[in-house]
Amino acid sequence: MFRHLCLFVVAILILTPATSAFARAPGSKSSPKFNYVVYKLNNPKKLVRYNWWHFTEMSDNEQFAIDYWQEPIEFFNNKHGDCDDFAIWNWYVLKYHEYKVQLLLIRTLSDKLHMIVKAEKDNKIRYIDTYSVYKKLPRGWEIERILNEPLEYQKDPLEKEYDRGYILLKEGESISISIK
Repeated sequence: MFRHLCLFVVAILILTPATSAFARAPGSKSSPKFNYVVYKLNNPKKLVRYNWWHFTEMSDNEQFAIDYWQEPIEFFNNKHGDCDDFAIWNWYVLKYHEYKVQLLLIRTLSDKLHMIVKAEKDNKIRYIDTYSVYKKLPRGWEIERILNEPLEYQKDPLEKEYDRGYILLKEGESISISIK
């Protein structure tokens, strides 16, 4: 009985379309393993624990020789990336589990830009960093920009032209996005 239930759940995951623009983008391919992992990581603590054991930090310069933002499936398969890649992965997984999520571009105490995710569900707000979950922003971190929805072929937060990027919104601004 339990075995049949597990097979049913896996079949549903494989056949159900993903909830992100990434899954609909040309060239985006999912896999049963990717779908299963996304399904299992249903809260920020599980997600961060998985990140710790399965992914390593590596700069874009080391990997690609340019600033490149990986799609969640790319990051999952490569097993390494910078803060942008971790944030996009975290955003994707938590959005799948119906968290209200935003990508935040943070200015740290050392005056460096860093990307994290703000997630809200059941009136609880959490800030998800590469390997940590916070109830509030760490002291000295300031929100530089809020990015509500990753989309391809836009500009990145530093407003340089790249292959992928995001729509930039200032706090209080909103847009509606229709994906066909």
